[in-house]
This record gives sequence, C-alpha cells and structure tokens, in this order.
Amino acid sequence: MAPRCLATAALAATALSAKLPEFTPELRDHLWNVATEQAKASGGQQNVCGYGTWGDSGQVNQWDQGFSPCWPSLMNIGAAWDVELMARWSVEVAREFGEPNRGQLGPGVNIARYAWNGRLGEYMSGEDPYLGTKMIESQVKAFRQVDRPAVQVVKHWIPNTIETDRNGMTEVIDERTLFEVYYPPFQAAVDAGVSAVMCSYNLIKCTTGLCSTGSAYACANDDILNKHLKKTMGFKGIVMTDWDATHCQEEAAGSGGCSGSYIDGEYAAESGLDMEMPTCMSFAGGVTKRAQEKAARLRWAYLVQGRGLNGFPLGDAELNRIMNHSSAKAVAKHDAKALRSRRLAKVKDQGYCCWWPVTADACGACITPDTTTLKGECVHRVPEAGTWCVGDKAESPVPTMAPPPTVAPYVPAAPPPTLAPYVPPPPPAPYMPPPVAPVAPVTAAPSAEEDRHTAEKDRHTAEEDPGYCCWWPTSADACEMCVTADVRTPKHQCIAQLPQPGTWCIGKVAAPTGAPKQAPQEKPDQKNDNKDQDWQSGIYKDNPFGEAQQWQDPAKAPEQKEVTLYGKKVELCEHRGKDNYNSPCKLDLAARIIAESTVVLKNSDGVLPLSKNAKVALVGEEACSSAPLAQGGGSGWNGFACNSVPKVNVRDGIAGLADGPHLECCSDPDADVVVAVVAPEKAEEGRDRSTLQLFPKDVTMIQKLVAAGKKVVVVINAPGPMITSTWDEGVSAILISWLPGQQNGRGIAMALYGKTHEASGRLPFTFPKCNTKECTKEDELASVHLGDKVADQSVRVFSEKGLIGYRYYHAKNIEVSYPFGFGLFAYGSAEVKYSEASAACDGGSVKVSVTMSHDGPRAGHEVPQMYLSFPSDIPGDASSKPEWILKGFEKRLLKPSTPTEVMFTLTQRDLSYWDDAPGKSLWVCAPGTFKVCVGSNSRDAILPDKGACTTFPSPCIEDPLVVKKDDETVPSQWLPARLSPVVFAASGLASVVFVATAVVGARRWHRGLSAGQKRSIVAAEEEEGNVE
Repeated sequence: MAPRCLATAALAATALSAKLPEFTPELRDHLWNVATEQAKASGGQQNVCGYGTWGDSGQVNQWDQGFSPCWPSLMNIGAAWDVELMARWSVEVAREFGEPNRGQLGPGVNIARYAWNGRLGEYMSGEDPYLGTKMIESQVKAFRQVDRPAVQVVKHWIPNTIETDRNGMTEVIDERTLFEVYYPPFQAAVDAGVSAVMCSYNLIKCTTGLCSTGSAYACANDDILNKHLKKTMGFKGIVMTDWDATHCQEEAAGSGGCSGSYIDGEYAAESGLDMEMPTCMSFAGGVTKRAQEKAARLRWAYLVQGRGLNGFPLGDAELNRIMNHSSAKAVAKHDAKALRSRRLAKVKDQGYCCWWPVTADACGACITPDTTTLKGECVHRVPEAGTWCVGDKAESPVPTMAPPPTVAPYVPAAPPPTLAPYVPPPPPAPYMPPPVAPVAPVTAAPSAEEDRHTAEKDRHTAEEDPGYCCWWPTSADACEMCVTADVRTPKHQCIAQLPQPGTWCIGKVAAPTGAPKQAPQEKPDQKNDNKDQDWQSGIYKDNPFGEAQQWQDPAKAPEQKEVTLYGKKVELCEHRGKDNYNSPCKLDLAARIIAESTVVLKNSDGVLPLSKNAKVALVGEEACSSAPLAQGGGSGWNGFACNSVPKVNVRDGIAGLADGPHLECCSDPDADVVVAVVAPEKAEEGRDRSTLQLFPKDVTMIQKLVAAGKKVVVVINAPGPMITSTWDEGVSAILISWLPGQQNGRGIAMALYGKTHEASGRLPFTFPKCNTKECTKEDELASVHLGDKVADQSVRVFSEKGLIGYRYYHAKNIEVSYPFGFGLFAYGSAEVKYSEASAACDGGSVKVSVTMSHDGPRAGHEVPQMYLSFPSDIPGDASSKPEWILKGFEKRLLKPSTPTEVMFTLTQRDLSYWDDAPGKSLWVCAPGTFKVCVGSNSRDAILPDKGACTTFPSPCIEDPLVVKKDDETVPSQWLPARLSPVVFAASGLASVVFVATAVVGARRWHRGLSAGQKRSIVAAEEEEGNVE
C-alpha cells in the first residue's frame, strides 16, 4: 500500500475516537489545506500580536496557581537519557497546561555550546543535537496522547547560545553548522507536530548556502525563518517572538529592518514573523505582508492540537470532522454552510461577535463571525472583548470595541507554613510528603454580569481619572491609534505599570497636553530582585500572560485514566487542578526523575549506596536549608509553582525513606561518612555564569574534611557543566543532581541510599579539567572550550563549526575530568563489557547490534551509546567533520551475568551531511565506508578495550542523493526547479524520496520515470501551487 493510502487508513481508523490521530506528513498537509481554506474564506487578516493565553515555562505551569509542582528541570530529564521517562513526565505536564487552556511557552531545546550559559537548566539537549532530538520527539508525541493537550512552543530559534548581551549580539554561523548541529532538535519537533516556534533575542548572520539576508534579528531573518524553517524543514505553524524581541538595540543599528527603536513591521512579516508578543510594537497598526498565510498558520497551530482559535478544545464531533475529512475544501464548505444557517436562524441576540480585527470597520472586516457567542459574552469576555455586529455593522451608534474588564493583578498567595519536622511512618508504610497547609485558592475570575456592574461602577466613580489607558501601540499617535481603550484602569496604574506602561488618553489626545508620550520604563539592565522588571528580564512580579479559563471544571471533567507510551499502558496521576502541586503521585514522579537523572561520577571503595547502619554527618548549606536550591532564575521558574511551594532538603528527604535515619547538619567527628551538599552560584536568564567552579568556601570545607581522613561524598545541585578537578582527587564519591525542583532532597536521598530508584543518570555535558590546581579565572577560561574567545567577543563567531563539547575535546586530544555521556553503572559496582558489534543494511537503513554484559553483584541501568564516524572524504574542512558524533542511545536494565543485545537503527538522514555549496543547500547521503562504535560514554565507546566497533558500506547509491526522511514525502520547496515529490522504490530502498543534486542527474532521473510517475509529478505540481 502506498504511504498516502496508509495515512488515509490511519485517519479513518480514528473516526470513532476523539483522540488526536498520529501526526504524519499526510495529516500535516491535510490540516494545512483546511487552515488555508479557512483563511481564504475569512477574507481578512488574523490578529498578529498578543494573541493567546500562555505559561512562560517549558517545565511548570507557574501562572495557574497550584496546577504544577515545581518539577525538576528539563536539564534533569535530559541527564536521565531516558525517552520513556521523558514521555511519562510529559503527559503530566500536557494536562497541567492543557486543562486550563494555557499554551506552553516551551520546551527549550537549544544546544549547550557555551559552558557558562546561564539558561542551560531550561534545555533538554545538553551539548549534543541527537540527545535533544530524541528527547523533544518523545515529548511532542507524548502530548498527543493526552485529552486536550496544550499548544506547545519550542524555543529559542536560533542559535541562542549565550545569555549575556543576548539582545545586542550578532551570532555569525554557516548554513551547514546550523543544519547539522543547531537545527536537528527543532526539526524533530516539527516532524512530531509542534504548533509554534519562538524566535530568540539575538541577531544572526548566516554566511553560506541559501543565506543572503546578512545580519538581522532572529525574529525578522528571511534566511532562517522562511528559507530554512518554513520551506526547507516544512514547518506549518506560527513563529512568535520572545517577549519584546523585536526591540532594536543600539548595537543592531543598520541591521535588517532596524531603522527605528523596533523592527519595521512589514519587514518582519515578510521575513517570516507571524506573531509579535506581548503587544504590537513592530506590528502596531497592522501589517499587510503574508496576511493570509499568517491567518492560516495560526489556525494550523491550534488545529494540530485539536483546538479552535479561541484556545478551547474542539468537541468530539468537530475534532473528528476536521481531522478525518478527506477534503479541506469540503470542510470549508461545511463551515460556510453552518455559518449561513446560523445567521439565518436569527438567534436570541440577532447578531454575531467579531473577535478581530479590532479596527474602525471591525464588522466589515471581521474574519471570524461567530453567532453562537451571546452578546454579553462577546463584549465583556476576558481577556479579549469583541465587537457586537448586526449584519456587517457594529451595533449603533458607531463600531467601537467594547471595553474589556481589567483582569485583577496576580497576587501571590501567602507562602505555606514552614514544614513541620518529619515524623517517619511506621514500616512498611510508604513515604508521604510532610504535611503542608493548603494554599489559599486564587479568586475566580468574575462572571460577565459581575464585570458589567464593576465596569459601570468604575466609570462613574473614577472622576479623578476622566480618560482611558492605551496599552499599545506606544507611538507618537498612541491615543489616535489605540485599539484597547480601557476606561477601568486608573491613571496611576496605566502609566506606572510594569513591565509595559501605557499612555493615558483623554479622547484621542494624550494627557495632560501636547503630543502623546510613552510612560517611562525601567532600563533593561536594571535589576530589582524579583520585583517588577522589563519584558526581557524574564522575571515578573505579576502574571503577564493572561488569565486562563477552564474548559470545564476539572472535578466534573471526564478523567483520563491512562495513556499508551512506547507500547505500554501507563496510569496517569489524578488531575487535582490547583492541588496538583501537592499530589503524592506527581511528587513521586518528581523524586524518580531526580534520582534517575543523578549522575554518579565517582564511588571509591563502594561507599555508595550508603548503608542504613552507617553513621553519616551532613554538611553544606544546602543539606538542611529551609529553601534548598530547586531551580534557576528567570521566566522558566517564575510564579507560584517554584517560588512559593515547600521544598524538601536532603536531611528531611533521608528521614522520609523507609527506615531512613534522622540526621543533623553538623561535623560529627565520629561519623563514618560525611555528605557535603553544595551548589555553585545560581544560574539565571539574561546573564551567564561567572564560573564553572564551586564557591571557594565550599572547596575549602571539602578539602579540610578530606585532610581529616573522612570519607566524603559530595552532592552538587549543578546548573550546567562543572570544574571539579581542584578538589575531587581525595573525595570518596561525587553525585550531580542538577536543578531538582521541590522534591530536591527526597530524590537525592533515594540516589544516596539506592532506595526505590537508582542514581542512573549520564552527563549531558563534558566536565572539563582545569589546567592548574589553583584554577584562577584566567586558568578556567584557558581550559574550557571557547573561553579564550570571550574577552574579544570572537565567541560570537561560530568558527568552531561542528566541533562543540565532546567533539572539540576529542578532536584536540584534550584531557577532561568526565566525558560526555559518563556515569558509573550500578554505582560503579561493575564495568559493562561491549562485544559482538555488527552492522547490516536493512532496505534504506542500517541495523547495528551489540552485546553488553557485566559480572557484578547487582542489576543496574546502563545507557549504551552509539557514536558514528563518517567517511573521511566527504566535503568540508576538519571543523565541519567531527570524527565521532552521537547517533543512538537507549536506557536498559542490565542484570548480572545476563548478556543482552541492543539494536540501533541508522536512517538515511543519520548518514547524510548538509551540502551548503552554492546552488545546493540540501542533505546528501554520504557514499563510502562508515565506522560505528558502541560503549558507555563518548570516550570509552571508541577505545578497543572498552567499546565495540564495526564498519559498514554506505547503503546509498553511487550518485549523491538528497534524503528527506524515511517514509515521508519531500516538501516541494526542497526540490530542484520543475521537479515535485514522488514516492518510489529504487535500489532496494523502499519508500524513500530521492532527488538528483545536479541538473544532469535530475534529467536522467526524470527520464527514468514511467509515464504514470511523470503524470504524478505534474499533478503534484499543480496541487502544490494551490496550497500556499
């Protein structure tokens, strides 16, 4: 059966279920056609800024109080190297965002090129694109297993590798490096069906291949948005800005579109930007470029997650109708017929609601007339009111937008009382979290009727403020252009509110006299310790992302009990709404993630797991802190979820284990083992870490304990790569537990004692070794990749190309403390042996198998890692061709004396390089001989006595061929002129699309087609011309 027939059958099979169907290229294109037809029928332009209700995090819903616990960071889950654990966690997060209909501004997938980056805790990729690719693929697919999943926004596009001065720097990079290193996790998200991509704050200059834009902000760069993301990678959703990312900094003067303080709106729209957040600055007054396409993209972004433009889930019948209908035009025809019948029905309010555009002729230009919305709901809806229309005119006297009620500012609930000392339950009762007083619920949003009364009262009582606040646009004629006249906001709140002040207007003139002026704002570099700040700081006192609205009361909503992940039935945690933060099920999962992502770097003399009979002393500020480090700083951890919830320290976590001892924080001279729990400086958004080392006082403490002859176990809450070489020689054991969230000490306790869950993480970064024992700041910079390029800012030029992280240290033969992928197996109780590596072609792919075994005393989780070496004669310089790159991993339970076979698959894409030569810009499957090695980490895998290696010939035919992906048609933009996608079998490679790279090859390929295949090409060209 042809792939398209398979996809049609798959769609039809879902007709009796409201579940989202599997995302396939066919479903992608079907929904694009539906969205395009709907956009055509609308006859107008879609709202292009400030749209939607969002949660500013990839890991916690921090704005709907209590809906999420403070989960461990995405870095933790990446460090677990376990795609099934990622999926298990993701379905919980999908519900936490999806139930209150809040979009997820995440996840983050950027590559850790720069070791000091302050935001690595928000990213799952570590320093390797393949790790990020498999993790994000797992998450996006898991979201689709949940009823009413949230709309996801993968970030930050692109490359976004440095935080300090991120708004003004230009990152200079070649096209090949983008496609081979920085794009793969985004491509995986696109292929899995992600709705949106968030562009980053930096400028970017792509220097080769299709690139011709020069230096331009990532949110207005035609090379990376249109040519790469949308055309080459086939993305159909929306590109939205990071908050205020269209703001032109002084350093950006003269770059693309920056002739003023904000990027020119038409330039940004034409360059590929679809939505500006949080308000209209570049897009103030509307834009005309790509209007219909933007409208289609916004519709697609919501449709792909089974939601309507209002953000609410589609009903079962509507979902099945749209997802399963064979014709997009038939869907549009059905919608038009339904709209006509609703208008003819003369419903109660005899009109319809226009949600946008909010212009003087709103009703005439309205692209979403909705007669099912009652008038009261239309004109008083939160957060965005509509205009009530009769026919094509607003209700008399003139078409003006009804003033929406002001959403009450978010007021954090009083923090819960201090945790009472933990009283362990009698064995064998399971661990329960310490009792916490319930947090006062957030006051529910007022009803429409209450809003009307409040609004009228405010209008009549605010005599001292006879005007209204214009929140945007902040331009010279703000009051004249204002599209959100709000008479309920008092004047002092209007002009003083941060992060975005407004202009106070009397009629259409700014108050008190003269030209309208924007209220003064805090400078971007001003710090205020979690108080009000500008958009780009990432820290907000109040909720700036809109008040979410429940689709249905969670207590009354049909409860989803289970999902299927990787072929296994998985029971979900009970959804408890605003009490999710205290859910035992979710907290158990959080503790599991912490333990299984904790990396054992060292374990001399088998000190770990700790014996329950050992006399243990706890030291270090984190061990008994009432507020142990749980997260980084900035938008990813803002709000109630991580700032206000109680957190478990290591002392209480150990006491909570079954038969766990009650320890105190002191230097007990009689202790058998001393556990030092420490953390370096806190990492945060907007700036990079000043050092990769611990605080000097903690290093001194560790050294004194070692000098006293103690067995010292060091536990580090690390925000990224660390330098341990100044103190690690004498310690007995080292654990890295990353940024663990509110169950901090509980998960670490499990890792220390090996209870319930095993410390089985692997390093997602290289831990470099300092070249001196003292390791001054200068020594650190000289020892860590890119450190020597910081002072002169040449770090902004990606001259290293593909040699980042472990690839660089290997290529330069530099000794490191702990390599990428490292982590002791089963606490170091045994060494896993790899043998019998083999490779065999299987159609268009290659199957690699290897046997692993150990003869230790206990079972443990191993992570076999496959590293690939390309043929040496592929084009490019040495920096473009790292000798070894990760291309496979799998977390497996390995029992003693039980040889276990592991199988990996290499696809055509895995065996391809990006050719950015003039006129090319395409993936090319490399000819020649490949070598592959499998082992425990990036260094051991390639050593003869540690890993298992084999070679195999390329499965590609002799002529260089472009490969999109197995079983997937190629978007037409990939193909040479006059060619369109067609699926066929050749040289034993089933269902793979090939395109000759040269004109001669293209002609030879075309001549070899049958008449039927040629007709298919012509038909595909004609059809494609009608889609976009």
